Amino acid sequence: MAELLIGAQSGVFRLGNDEHLQHEEGPATVAFLTRAYDGVVALTQQGALWRRTSRNGWELVHEHPVAEDIWACGADPRVPGRLYLGVSPALLYWSDDGGTSWTACEAIRRIPGYERWTFPPPPHIPHVRSVVPDPQVIGAAYIGVED
Repeated sequence: MAELLIGAQSGVFRLGNDEHLQHEEGPATVAFLTRAYDGVVALTQQGALWRRTSRNGWELVHEHPVAEDIWACGADPRVPGRLYLGVSPALLYWSDDGGTSWTACEAIRRIPGYERWTFPPPPHIPHVRSVVPDPQVIGAAYIGVED
């Protein structure tokens, strides 16, 4: 049976072949919803990370995975446990254990000119706006930085 998951300010909803919309028990709000290796991952508007363990079954993975404001969330569904978070100020974090622990990609800070990145509206802080797995290289990702 095909289904469509919808993340919204009021939680996660499932739309099945019968075109009946069902609210799933789990995160109360959803800012990002992405397909991961072992299912679906949701990030709430408050920054909590949830994993869908079965149809209509969700578990909280991490209440606050990183200290910074999260602006993007992604996963590589070909790599077990691989998740990405894009934050402000512009930096990428990755997890290889499904979101339990996170590592900063410090190489971004070594990009020439990084210290001059800015963003027009105050507080003028650039941020990672999108994270997409590389379709050709398993485990690599592209990021979009808004600066």
